Amino acid sequence: MARLRGRLTREHIVLVEQPASYSVGAMLGISTASHGSIQWTPDRGTKVHVLHRESATWTTHLVAPFFFFHVANAFDTADGVAVDVCTFDDADILMSLRLDRLTDEDLVADLPQSRLSRLTIGPNGCTRAPLDDMSVTGGFADLPTINTAYAGSPDYRYVYAIGARRPTPISNLLAKIDVSGGGGGASFHVDGSLPGEPLFIPRPGGTAEDDGAVLAMSTDDDGGSSLCVLDAADMRLLARCRSPVPLPAGFHATWIADADGQL
Repeated sequence: MARLRGRLTREHIVLVEQPASYSVGAMLGISTASHGSIQWTPDRGTKVHVLHRESATWTTHLVAPFFFFHVANAFDTADGVAVDVCTFDDADILMSLRLDRLTDEDLVADLPQSRLSRLTIGPNGCTRAPLDDMSVTGGFADLPTINTAYAGSPDYRYVYAIGARRPTPISNLLAKIDVSGGGGGASFHVDGSLPGEPLFIPRPGGTAEDDGAVLAMSTDDDGGSSLCVLDAADMRLLARCRSPVPLPAGFHATWIADADGQL
């Protein structure tokens, strides 16, 4: 059972089939797989399937193998479609997140590299190119989120993600990535803090793509938990709200506005 992730645009459906398959036997403990419960077979390459929604015609493109968890955005282009995805060269991230790799000093290692990359699919095939500034992300980008008003827009510019201040065995900073290459990236880091997924919240009445706040839960160096509120323009800390009780570290988050549109 292969790991597939899809993305929908106005004109296309894109399915990315990475060379990683769930192993039921490994899940049940009756066999083994290369990476826990997942078998990594890079010789198969990565397949990018594109369906044109109106004509219902498929194309499939084979590219060099990569592993991924999350997609930031996708949009139609003049002659195809583009997908921005956080890519790893292999599946080693799965093993680096094992509890023993994070707690045993003899096994701990630096976090594998991940890049925010753009898959550009057109008549001549599919290409992959990095979008992020590694001096901002530390060579790691995942859990990407955007201003949802720009979902599916080719004019979008900013992705918010977790990153790394190295050496570190786990992500430990929040990054703003400028996919235009215009130098609008920024980051936020607190020693000993392990932040979760950043969420962009638009300022009521705001017009700029990054006019708003970024919210992220973090596990603090004392084992407690905080909600960090950052200025989305420069990743400057605006407020830090300590939770009265420690909360388990997690991956994803959401926010819900009240009836008046406030948090």
